[in-house]
Amino acid sequence: MQKNESRKGQRKMAALTIATSLVTVPLSAGSGHAAAQRPHELETSVFSESARAETRAYGSKPRGRATQVERVANMTELAAAMGRIQPGGVIEMADGVWKDAEIVFRAEATADRPVTLCAKTPGKVILEGNSKLSVQSPHLIVDGLHFKQSTPTNTGVVISLNSDYGRLTNTAIDNYNPPNTNTRYQWVYINGDYNTVDNNYFAGKNHSGPLLAQHRDSKHNTVARNHFKDIPFHNENGREIVQVVGYGDNEELGSDGAFMTIEYNLFEHADGEGAEIISLKSNHNLVRYNTFRGSRGGIVGRSGNNNTIQGNFILGEKIEGTSGIRVSGQNHTVIQNYVADTTGIGLTLTSGEYYVDADGKPGYLTPSYEPIFRPNTPYGLVPTYGQVKNGLFAFNTFVNNGSEDIHIGYWYKNHWPRKQLVLLPENNKIQYNLSYKAPGSVPSVTNSVYAPPQDRMPPLDVFEFQPNHYKGNAVIGGQVALHTNQGTQGFQILNSKMRKLDNGIHELAPGQMDINAGRRHFQTDHDQKLRSRGVWLDPGGDGSAIRALLNRPLTGADVGPNWMP
Repeated sequence: MQKNESRKGQRKMAALTIATSLVTVPLSAGSGHAAAQRPHELETSVFSESARAETRAYGSKPRGRATQVERVANMTELAAAMGRIQPGGVIEMADGVWKDAEIVFRAEATADRPVTLCAKTPGKVILEGNSKLSVQSPHLIVDGLHFKQSTPTNTGVVISLNSDYGRLTNTAIDNYNPPNTNTRYQWVYINGDYNTVDNNYFAGKNHSGPLLAQHRDSKHNTVARNHFKDIPFHNENGREIVQVVGYGDNEELGSDGAFMTIEYNLFEHADGEGAEIISLKSNHNLVRYNTFRGSRGGIVGRSGNNNTIQGNFILGEKIEGTSGIRVSGQNHTVIQNYVADTTGIGLTLTSGEYYVDADGKPGYLTPSYEPIFRPNTPYGLVPTYGQVKNGLFAFNTFVNNGSEDIHIGYWYKNHWPRKQLVLLPENNKIQYNLSYKAPGSVPSVTNSVYAPPQDRMPPLDVFEFQPNHYKGNAVIGGQVALHTNQGTQGFQILNSKMRKLDNGIHELAPGQMDINAGRRHFQTDHDQKLRSRGVWLDPGGDGSAIRALLNRPLTGADVGPNWMP
């Protein structure tokens, strides 16, 4: 290992040791936040997760002393080694180019004695041509491979995890694209439960289909500390970087879901379709502590309910098409995020579609309505977007975004009457958010917070919505335009100042704000810079022990394989 690689690994492990010693919820693939509870009282709430005994430090060596090491130099030897390998063993691939290697990884393994397929020297096993890898048994680990700059013609998923409790780590897929960019497949596909995809590098994908996706029935998988980089923009739906489908994609409200954790990843100029970088289409997912740099699109709760989006840095770098967070559906928690310098909206709460009546039949407000019929769904049809209800949107910071920082009821009456997006967000808690627009930063935007007026003419006069609950929000350099009978209650327009730190993040200058006890937490170790304890804000807690990794955006040194410079 070269010296610069070693230093990167040392820096990464030091940072990880700090992070995992402070986070009070488990980071393992089995951390599954299956509990449906989402307590919304900031003063007392804690994110409830089923605990496991250990906390995983991503990036640690995936194996200890092997009981058996099989060294292989070609596909024939690899197949024979899989027949001999015992639980706890390692299959070590010889350095060099492996061309058209279609690997089907099977072995008998256990949780305590996994089997590892690895490169002799991490990063030096180069898979080219039509190479691909399929993991077919539980408790298998893939470590240190490099799928590099090829144009496969035998297309299909590059790496598939087709079992449970697997791990893909320390691996790279770099510009591994078919000749035709319209060819659709994923680079990584998960078809199983409790799998982990961590510390990998994915760069240059230019063809159709999500980069990483999972089967609708898969649950409790984790995507962590990966580096997604230089994914070019192509205006085609379905090119998300990470797509999470599962129970809830048809707006089911039950306790089931995908339960995926997406955390500590770096998305750097990762555009794809340019709308949804992370696309949640399922219930009960956790997206936290990721960093987005100059990537078109944003974090999107496209469908599903009970998702948590926490502590992410979204840095648009003023690149066209960048945006923050958009959600539809019920019971979401969006807290402690930092969204800056996007050209779009910081936080979007969509309008929902009225699509079924009280009898569960298609809800035609006018004869022009065009429902989305979908077989095998609770009502036989689904809404364009679910109504945003009963959510918590708190302690988020928005800095110099090109459009509104908070838009409550986006797409209201869009495509009316063909679509019926007439259900305004209701009964949400929108609390202690900070909106800041420096003088001259976005001259064409005057409204920092906006909610459209409700149309009360027939046939829309039948709708009455519960009020949203605004408290302790602050706006600096913009206006609030809530077209409701609440006016600007819960918002204060201030003439305060912010300062820019060495890492580019803005914070309130000392002594600039004194709204109330809750709002002052932006000036303490519980602020949006993630000086928290890794879970929910606890205004009475002590954040003095929080260290560097949780109060700054991630860089390439924090993520990806340890063998990359």
